[in-house]
Amino acid sequence: MAERSRAASINILELRGILAGLRMCKDLSLNVWSESDSTTAVAWAQEKEVIPCI
Repeated sequence: MAERSRAASINILELRGILAGLRMCKDLSLNVWSESDSTTAVAWAQEKEVIPCI
């Protein structure tokens, strides 16, 4: 039972990280995804060390 609750708490932390990442991606989308070429957006994201939202 303790094993299951530990896994659940890890998942909640991961979920928070994912949601924070999605929020960041949403904020960046105005700058990044205005590009017509998605590879340009990915290159920009990698250059800025931002996780691309693909």
